[in-house]
Amino acid sequence: MKAVDEGQCGLPREELAGSAPKLLDVPGEIESSEEGLAKIIQIVTERIPQRFGLDAVRDVQVLSPMNRGAIGARSLNVEL
Repeated sequence: MKAVDEGQCGLPREELAGSAPKLLDVPGEIESSEEGLAKIIQIVTERIPQRFGLDAVRDVQVLSPMNRGAIGARSLNVEL
């Protein structure tokens, strides 16, 4: 994270310190994988780019610990 340490990531150092910003405004837990998929798509395509001034395609990467299912890597690759 040399770029972050040297202040080259585009965000003020104050915004990088402390806890992660709140990107999810969901009371309680997400009940289904379809609801989770919709929320992931919203976060990746809208919330993160707006909050950090990033390009959703070029600058945001989503990692999934599984391949199958609605929120697996295969589905996320198709949807995103």
